[in-house]
Amino acid sequence: MVIFGVAVKDAPADVRALVKQVGATYPIVVDETGKAADRSGAVALPVQYWFDCDGIVRGWAFGQLPLDQYDPALAKILPTISAIP
Repeated sequence: MVIFGVAVKDAPADVRALVKQVGATYPIVVDETGKAADRSGAVALPVQYWFDCDGIVRGWAFGQLPLDQYDPALAKILPTISAIP
């Protein structure tokens, strides 16, 4: 599984400062113009997308999700423990 963030319409220096402040350990992509957000249909931020290994969106949610809501969303795309050799 790969997790990354996208900073929309933010300057790279501002993103670096925020990453340091919150201690993010995952990569952050900077979408300075907002073109990627527009193409993805992100009409509100934050938004989470769950892609399968073929790059197909299998789920999404607008707004900040409580941690307990991530499990059902990720279960749609992650293999079960019994399927892992």
